[in-house]
Amino acid sequence: MNNRLLTMATASIIASLCSCTSSRMVHQELAGQPASLEYLHDSKVSKQVTDLPLCVAMPDVTDHTFKANSRFDKTKSKVVPAIFYNGWYTEFLYTIGKSQIKEDIAVFVRENVADAATRDGLLKADTATADTKLRLTITIDSLGASGPYVSEGYVVYLLIAYSMSQTERAGPGEAYSRFIYELTDDGGTVLTDTVESLLITEPFVQTAGTVQKLRTDFNELLVETLSETFNENIEHIAGAVTNYVETTYPDTFYDRPVVKETAELMEPQAQVVIYRRRKRQKAEEVVLTVNGQGQFTLNPNEYEKLKTSADPFELCADGSCITITPTLAETTYVECDLSKKDERAGIDVVKLKVGKFYVEQIDNLTARN
Repeated sequence: MNNRLLTMATASIIASLCSCTSSRMVHQELAGQPASLEYLHDSKVSKQVTDLPLCVAMPDVTDHTFKANSRFDKTKSKVVPAIFYNGWYTEFLYTIGKSQIKEDIAVFVRENVADAATRDGLLKADTATADTKLRLTITIDSLGASGPYVSEGYVVYLLIAYSMSQTERAGPGEAYSRFIYELTDDGGTVLTDTVESLLITEPFVQTAGTVQKLRTDFNELLVETLSETFNENIEHIAGAVTNYVETTYPDTFYDRPVVKETAELMEPQAQVVIYRRRKRQKAEEVVLTVNGQGQFTLNPNEYEKLKTSADPFELCADGSCITITPTLAETTYVECDLSKKDERAGIDVVKLKVGKFYVEQIDNLTARN
């Protein structure tokens, strides 16, 4: 009898602790890892381009409901105490803030509007403040991302033991954004409109031993979904501006230049592209070597194309080396990274889609400068 009472007491304590899991701790783990808004540009690249300059002004973020820090508000709570059963259900609403996003929102939107316009054909879409004939201004008057976070479970008391279950889940979340944009031509307004996007995430369910990952992944999912709403709005704006320029100044458009490489009289060769991004990189150059001999350098926002056979070779950056096995079927992309927090450079093979995205970014930025 004493053992049974001890078991029930122990189970009751455990159930009480689980049902009262610190909301502060959950909130800290949800909001503790800022996520990136960065996304892959997958819109079609226009074959017709113009050199007519477009200035993209720094957007204004006017939504005062989007706070600096996240919120974690309890919305529902229920505990079912009984002699042989103890159950609980607690639901919170998690809302991200500016501190959950790595980038400055205004800067991010400005740069990606310029990138999208460049892909649409406006080669001189720029974020410089110089006075130009065409000027695009954007106001971000509404944005946010939030979703429910649930913790629930139960304890069933047996004769000399107990059975317990506890799960956590999150979502589905919701992200939204609304942009007001205006295009002026020689100081006069020629285009003004509002564009908005609302997206719903998939629900997240905890798997064994991954409750911390569930929390960080949910925060990341909300930020990524907010980024997707930005993408939809940005693509709409870029398309509307390009359509105006094509209609008003059709004679300024010409075929997009094609970079042609000199054909070599040799066996088919594989191509390897090594690049450095520009964000959060140290300014100094990185020295790279191929098989301990061929040497070249990379600065931030630069890339190097190598023509090689399909045989494996060793690529080293400041003493950090990896073996690369090229393929004739597709280009191999390698990212070289020397961030501000690193003592030495690192190199890593990345997926084809990721590599193409960042090399295109470098080309777009180079074209604008």
